[in-house]
Amino acid sequence: MLRDTVSLPAGGLVSAVRAGAFWGVAALPLVYLPILAVGLDSRPEQLLFVSLLSLNVVPLIVGHPHRTS
Repeated sequence: MLRDTVSLPAGGLVSAVRAGAFWGVAALPLVYLPILAVGLDSRPEQLLFVSLLSLNVVPLIVGHPHRTS
């Protein structure tokens, strides 16, 4: 019943999330540069780098359809 009375602009929200994810994928590699400049000598730095790469996969999948429709 509440769903009938409250309508959300779902299309706009989905589009905004996709756009944010798309630009996140574009911007996140800039975080890699300082890590690579310092080097991956220690285990925590290696783990951070691999975690950031893994974190980049989620917005890549979500933001992939941005501007394709």
